[in-house]
Amino acid sequence: MSIDDLSSVQFSGHETFPLRHGWLTKATTEIYKKETDNRGIFADADAIVRFGVGKNMVSSIRHWATATQIIETQNNTWKVTELGDFLFGEDGVDVYAETHSTLWLLHWKLCSTPNKSTTWYWVFNLLLDDKFEKHDLISSLLTFCSDKNISRTSESTIKNDVDCFIGCYAKKRGKTAGDDLESALGDLNIIQPIKHGTRYVLQKGDKPTLHSAIFNFCLFEYMKSAGTSNTISVDKIVYGEGSPGRVFKLDEQSTVRRLVDIADSSNGVFEWSETAGLRQVALVNEPSSPIELLRPAFEI
Repeated sequence: MSIDDLSSVQFSGHETFPLRHGWLTKATTEIYKKETDNRGIFADADAIVRFGVGKNMVSSIRHWATATQIIETQNNTWKVTELGDFLFGEDGVDVYAETHSTLWLLHWKLCSTPNKSTTWYWVFNLLLDDKFEKHDLISSLLTFCSDKNISRTSESTIKNDVDCFIGCYAKKRGKTAGDDLESALGDLNIIQPIKHGTRYVLQKGDKPTLHSAIFNFCLFEYMKSAGTSNTISVDKIVYGEGSPGRVFKLDEQSTVRRLVDIADSSNGVFEWSETAGLRQVALVNEPSSPIELLRPAFEI
């Protein structure tokens, strides 16, 4: 989905709480305990006891689990998605979201769904400069909503969303052990404060903690969502809106290094070609499930 196709946006739902370690596990665990007639699992009176957090945090857990596509609703019933089960199920590969591979996946999901986490998509796909001021980001989002005639979006709502967005990624200087609870995604080190907590920089370049299997999974999803043919150019992978290059803030050189070896790293799912100066990747052996592409990242 492109930002231009949006008819609705979302700047709320997290109750201003950044995504925390363990929250997605809590969501999937409760759904597995009651897989039928569970419409009120996040709203029933006993939810705060079952989740062990306050009412607003229960709402935040629901938001993050939905926004990262770990859970979904089907016929008014909460279900754990295939990705959610793979990561956080009974035999999940990373039930407490302790690895960089899981965190990069969650980052990808947040930044590739403009109708669910609009600020995330906006920053990682549409900002032209790798540096931004908080007030400028708020202003640009307000202007976008005005231009698109999107109502029911106030400046205070967007400000809170931007604060939550920054809190998800930018680690506090001089933090204490308790501050680690504030953000699971801070370990990615993809956003850094550079001026009194109001100016930030997106760290562009290679990401050593981004496993090739995670990159390949996201490339597969991008090709499918973009509606491309089974071939895609390097330029689109690096610079296209919603692409792995944009979302992970990879430069062209580091992206090409990954793509040259993609036949090996994807076990033959993708193939690299360079003919007459045309550099592209082809999907030559579609997996039975995209989840199969993720397994090498978790040594399965």
